[in-house]
Amino acid sequence: MDRPPKPPETNRLPPDLAPLSWILPDLGRSLQLVQTAVRRFALEARTGGDFPVDPLTLRQIGEARKCLKQGQVSLSMLGFGVSAKMFSHIDALVGQFLQKPLSCTEVAVRVLEQAGAGTLNMLDVTLRGALASPVALFAQYRALQE
Repeated sequence: MDRPPKPPETNRLPPDLAPLSWILPDLGRSLQLVQTAVRRFALEARTGGDFPVDPLTLRQIGEARKCLKQGQVSLSMLGFGVSAKMFSHIDALVGQFLQKPLSCTEVAVRVLEQAGAGTLNMLDVTLRGALASPVALFAQYRALQE
């Protein structure tokens, strides 16, 4: 009886999960900060006149984007490239909102929130020792691209 072929061996070690456990709460806070600032921005963009966005809101979005970039770099350094890319795409969407404030709709904000939640969920599953497939983030990734 023939045995199925073994998958090719890779020299990659699984990522060390201890640093992920340290940064995961910060990643969650960063995404919450982004979501709060973007929701406020969306409201101001819809209701504003010539100067639709409060400078304080712009400052909050700037701080939130810095946190996203830090999270992206941290995830990349720890070997979680797919999650780092999701953070990068969330940041790009926030940048698009700043360029075109009227593109910051309720639907777009929900896409951002779902992408963040999916990314955190995948990292949490990984931290619990289960195999998390990056394919699980495909729907959120595609929505961010649209």
